[in-house]
Amino acid sequence: MPVTISQLRPEGLQAAVDFAKSIGCTLEPDTIDPQVSLLAKDGETIVAAVIGMHAAGRSCELNVCLSKIDEPDQLTSELVNKALMKVHGAGIRRCRISHHGRDDLPADWPSANWTEQDSSESEAGPDSEAA
Repeated sequence: MPVTISQLRPEGLQAAVDFAKSIGCTLEPDTIDPQVSLLAKDGETIVAAVIGMHAAGRSCELNVCLSKIDEPDQLTSELVNKALMKVHGAGIRRCRISHHGRDDLPADWPSANWTEQDSSESEAGPDSEAA
């Protein structure tokens, strides 16, 4: 059965929290923002998730939760890219991304600049001029 990606719905919130906890990411349901959260399922089984957390102002945190699936790189890239589009669509301008569940990051993670981002940069970016 192919893996499908869908937005986290309120009725799936506890299953997402349980999945995250099973791979070492402890989350409180009332801190999760379903608007920017996605689940990847193989049938009815969650195999990966990007769980967005409420944050103050125009920032958020995305927790990328990965199980021990065989070919995670493409799925991870697709999940993160879709989650970032949702973040952008929600008007969120700063986002911290962390991963849980796998020691080996997907091959394209560093090249996509998803890690080690300086959260102290201005909203417009380090090289932009003030208007």
